[in-house]
Amino acid sequence: MDHGGFVYILTNKRNGTLYIGVTSNLEYRTAQHKTHFYPNSFTARYELNMLVYFEHFDRIETAIAREKQLKDWNRNWKKDLIEKSNPDWDDLWEKFHLDVAPKPTNYDPNKVNVKQVEEKHEYDPNARIFRKIFKGQK
Repeated sequence: MDHGGFVYILTNKRNGTLYIGVTSNLEYRTAQHKTHFYPNSFTARYELNMLVYFEHFDRIETAIAREKQLKDWNRNWKKDLIEKSNPDWDDLWEKFHLDVAPKPTNYDPNKVNVKQVEEKHEYDPNARIFRKIFKGQK
């Protein structure tokens, strides 16, 4: 695989429950967590929607190895890692979202292009939500 990847840590509050994940698309994956795209998931059940730490790697395999390494760490090491780069435990998603994914200049949230599919989910970066799109909806 030649695609890069991210390791990230989510929480629900400072010093709260921690979740470590890996993804090739941090913006999209974090948005899924924030909107409870998978309502029965661990992150949805515990309201883990604050992105407090992330690392980028050139290769997804390296990101996966780092995720496994971090999952083996004790809680205090994980807290120290977060606090070195984010001492106030701020939600980094907003900054990351704005830095790497500027809104398209021609985007109109009132106009949704829908292909003829039974159902799909589309991420609306302006509203920062996922919308269910059904066949025939305009």
